[in-house]
Amino acid sequence: MSKSIDTPGGDQASHDCQTAGTLTYRGDYGAPGFGQAWRCTACGKAWSRLGNVFQPEECGAHILTIHDVE
Repeated sequence: MSKSIDTPGGDQASHDCQTAGTLTYRGDYGAPGFGQAWRCTACGKAWSRLGNVFQPEECGAHILTIHDVE
């Protein structure tokens, strides 16, 4: 059974977090403004923003996780 996109870990094939405008800012990685942590309010997917590019957090484009700096 597939989970809803409203549930963290749900089916994301039909959901584009960036286009939907559902990303919320969670904190900075390293120097303020360099890297940022974001989370989708619809599906719960974690994102990293480095410069002007968003990458899924699981890609590891960032050095720390938000939990390392909380």
